[in-house]
Amino acid sequence: MRSLAQSSIAPVLGQRIPFRGPARALHRSFSKSPSRPDHSAKILATKFGDRFNVDLSSFLEWQLWVFGAYEEHLAELFRHLIRPGDRCIDVGANIGVHTIRLAKLVGTQGEVIALEPDEELAHRISVNLALNYLTNVQIIQAAASERGGDSVMLHRPDAQDSNKGRASLLPHSYLTGSKAKVATTSIDDIAHGPVALIKIDVEGFEAPVVAGATRTIDTFLPSIIFEYDSDMLLNGLQSPFEWLEEKGYGLLGIRRTRHRLTGRGGLRLERLRTLPTESANILAVSRSMFSRVSSLIG
Repeated sequence: MRSLAQSSIAPVLGQRIPFRGPARALHRSFSKSPSRPDHSAKILATKFGDRFNVDLSSFLEWQLWVFGAYEEHLAELFRHLIRPGDRCIDVGANIGVHTIRLAKLVGTQGEVIALEPDEELAHRISVNLALNYLTNVQIIQAAASERGGDSVMLHRPDAQDSNKGRASLLPHSYLTGSKAKVATTSIDDIAHGPVALIKIDVEGFEAPVVAGATRTIDTFLPSIIFEYDSDMLLNGLQSPFEWLEEKGYGLLGIRRTRHRLTGRGGLRLERLRTLPTESANILAVSRSMFSRVSSLIG
């Protein structure tokens, strides 16, 4: 018998019943469900109309199916940062959730470069691009780092892990799956022209990625979205926060607000003078871009 999280009623509860209770029940059910590779793969359309071939044993992809979106607040933020014709770089693109959203925002005259070191995930990006009839995305199967041309070890999660997209160049204790050698590249190596946005999701490896984009940042002042994990800093890892601040960037915490009754999310930004006390996504913007997002600060 299928769990509530995998049942046909799950998307109805997640997308049509606007209350916190059903969402909590769905999350609890998923956490208790056994994770099986390639379980219940299906094609779906999100609330934005983006199409994906999903594996429901993956927590990220299950959220697309049940709630119609993943990190919807970032999709909203992209609308304020991106214009048709822009170039964006998605570092740690996973199955292309943000890649596809960005590709549609920049349009046929724009470009998205998707960097994904995991061979299987890079292939799945290409499948999802075809589902959306997108031809303005360049997929590079490589790990973004401070410099290109090296060979590094990619540590993967176990096949039974529901967080399937958290492979890392760092040997985190929770990455107990297979390993693979992958090539490195730097953002400066691949950014041949203006860049409007760099989105980084690399499980604690953010500082080397940003260091490899020094020329691009100095020349084009792209907006940058990156993760900050307080636990990782306790383990001696670095954040690019202070380096970007010294470059004149404004640093803003990206918050997903929740309605008290329904639990539906929204987007709010908060000014950051120092690193936040809790893990968060951070937006770095130049002074010229600050006006685009000022209405979101509160």
